[in-house]
Amino acid sequence: MTLEINYWNLEGHEPMLFDAVRCEAFRKAIAAAVGPGGAVLDLGAGTGILSVFAAQAGARAVYAVERTRIAELARRIVAENGFHGRIHVLRGDVETIELPEKVDLIVSEWLGGYGVDENLLPVVVQARDRWLRPGGRMIPGTVEAWMARPSTSASTRTFASGTASRTGSISLLSAGSSKAGRWPAATM
Repeated sequence: MTLEINYWNLEGHEPMLFDAVRCEAFRKAIAAAVGPGGAVLDLGAGTGILSVFAAQAGARAVYAVERTRIAELARRIVAENGFHGRIHVLRGDVETIELPEKVDLIVSEWLGGYGVDENLLPVVVQARDRWLRPGGRMIPGTVEAWMARPSTSASTRTFASGTASRTGSISLLSAGSSKAGRWPAATM
């Protein structure tokens, strides 16, 4: 069964916007990663909330790329928050859009409930390869997947007791980068 979420209207974004833990985790991670005068790409910007966090953190320029009509609402939110000169909402696909410069940070809420279930990983990797400056960072920079054996009450107890096994990690930055962005596990 596939979960359908319509990101082209506000209703599809409300669960994310009202998730205080998620929003605060992104806000803190972005504040820690944005350097003074830095440029940021918000990939799949939606309502522009991550773009606003980046501007609040001191980014000189934020490129909020959104392919759906929710970009119009993002433009209004950006203007209402006084960031229309620093946040540039660009409606289009990241595969074809042109930015005026490479960026220091890419932010994106591409994960979905299972880490990679929104099928955006290839788009995020393409954006990294096209627009991220050498030494740049990504938020999130890694995703960890955990798996537990379901089906019996004993296996449920094993998972609940914390003995589930780690199955792997996906890093979005090159292996040689010393500034690999890490999503703080405690805030997820």
